[in-house]
Amino acid sequence: MQNAKNYMLTTIDNPYNPFKDWDSWFAYDQQKGYRTCQILDRFYKTSDTISDSLDEFLYSEALDTILDLFPHFCVVSAEMEIKPVSIDDVEAVLGIKSENITVEDGEDTPEGV
Repeated sequence: MQNAKNYMLTTIDNPYNPFKDWDSWFAYDQQKGYRTCQILDRFYKTSDTISDSLDEFLYSEALDTILDLFPHFCVVSAEMEIKPVSIDDVEAVLGIKSENITVEDGEDTPEGV
């Protein structure tokens, strides 16, 4: 993924772009129990002591891992127009049934991860 920091993690059903409307995006994410920021924090470990290029690589790897593990996540850029779809629709197309992956308050990892 080129320029990984130009992308943010979201869910396929969130109608808000986190680049353009953070407060609404975050409120929707929390109301649904997705805890996207906590999941990203679980997989993306960074430090002020590493280079920008290594940080970019770690961010990209974290996004790739999350996208592989959780089919209801996607990435967006500031320029993208958001067209949400329902998780039920995605499960039907993919022929899967996703597990409940909400993160309870105080936890930093979804069950099974």
